[in-house]
Amino acid sequence: LTEQHQRAAMEVVRQMLSQLKDKQMNIDLPQRTTSEVCNPAIVQLEELHEMLNVFVGGVETLTNDGQRLVNELLQIQTVLPTLTEDLSK
Repeated sequence: LTEQHQRAAMEVVRQMLSQLKDKQMNIDLPQRTTSEVCNPAIVQLEELHEMLNVFVGGVETLTNDGQRLVNELLQIQTVLPTLTEDLSK
């Protein structure tokens, strides 16, 4: 997923979690019944949110590693012609 897609997915989860929490507060049922109905969904969304955060962190790490490798490759490509020339002398 691109960074834009990751952020969009995280925002959807945040909005869904917020809506479920709002519904839980606004339902005119006894608190016990409301909690029984809404909490499993909220717990699942919170777990999904946590998993997405871990996933996003992993993607960021891979992106940073990829950029570091590109930078190292550019350095090697810059030095290689000079080393090749020195060896041929």
